[in-house]
Amino acid sequence: MTDTILRTLRTHEKGIVLINGPITDQLALDFCDELDSLYDYYQYETVLLRIHSPGGQTLALDFMMERIDFWRAQGRKMHTQATMQAVSAAALLLSLGEVGHRYASPSSALLYHHTRFVTTSSQTVTARAAMEAVQQLIESDHLLMKRLCKHLLHGFGGAVAFAQAGIQRIQAIKDVMTSHPNGKKPKWIEETKQVYEQVRVMNGIKLYQQLLMRRFDEDTIMSQVQAWALMLIDDVDLPAITRGQSTCAVSQSNLSMPPALAAGLVETALHA
Repeated sequence: MTDTILRTLRTHEKGIVLINGPITDQLALDFCDELDSLYDYYQYETVLLRIHSPGGQTLALDFMMERIDFWRAQGRKMHTQATMQAVSAAALLLSLGEVGHRYASPSSALLYHHTRFVTTSSQTVTARAAMEAVQQLIESDHLLMKRLCKHLLHGFGGAVAFAQAGIQRIQAIKDVMTSHPNGKKPKWIEETKQVYEQVRVMNGIKLYQQLLMRRFDEDTIMSQVQAWALMLIDDVDLPAITRGQSTCAVSQSNLSMPPALAAGLVETALHA
């Protein structure tokens, strides 16, 4: 294990795992070993995963999530925080943390996009191989999106509760913008609100999934405000491990915008 890529810390309340580099097969194996140690040997109820990563391999992410899910079934918690960047697989890892305890720093670069297929310049790809690769990418995207949506439904308590929380977050953004009439309202606000309203009526998350797919298609950095509105993070601040008792319970995070997020929204809007 390379200390600069993955290391662990132990505090009185939580174990901490720090990822500082690409998500590779080796990192996934080391991560699972460290997670087992923190949950099993040291008997922590909660582990905070701090992420600074440009992304990595989908299979490695799947392997890590299988281990996290195993411990969740035992009643353990996994909180997540993006530090400087969480990109691609790392961004999904952030959003698959415990709902209500998924943090980003005000300066975190968050980038969500679809699975990619990378080849070397000297690699020869036949038409058949290319078609098979495309099919694999489509299947991978579908499975990852299904995992994320299932996680959100479980965390928020079903489609109706999820949609209601989304509507409340959108309204919180509107309230902040109303208090600063010179600011520009983000273009995606109304579309996102309409999707949540339809999800609530239909009691199904399919339209939200389609909305996420379209946003992932853009393959651009996502603001913390939009990530919060899309239910991909819960707070923009330091997690409880460094500031005492958490104030980001699911019920509270649905009702009002975190102060740091509101300040960032106003600053961005007034200078747009």
